[in-house]
Parts: sequence; structure tokens; C-alpha cells
Amino acid sequence: HKELTCTRKRSNAESLKKLNNEIMRDITITQKVTIYRCTVYKDTNKKGIVTRNSMEKQLT
Repeated sequence: HKELTCTRKRSNAESLKKLNNEIMRDITITQKVTIYRCTVYKDTNKKGIVTRNSMEKQLT
């Protein structure tokens, strides 16, 4: 399950970016909502977890 893989790797920002780039290549917008939780953006907190505001921005 990709969500679990992402959660397990969340301490490694570079691995996260690679993982999510691969996942998002062939994913629908509804599936992205789940993946965004562990995607690294500029508006993430120190643990690299997407904040609610950041997630809403990406989905808008």
C-alpha cells in the first residue's frame, strides 16, 4: 500500500519526493488527496508533513 510506504519514509525528504513523483504520474485528482498528506511542500512543518493549509492550497 503506497500510503504506508510514504508514511514509513516520511523522515527522508528526498525519498519522499521521488516516491510521490512516481505515484502522481498516473494518479487521479481524488487519489491525490490521500497522497498529499505525506508529500513534501514548502509549507510543511519540520517533520516534513503537509499542513492542512498547504494541502488545501495544492488541491485548489
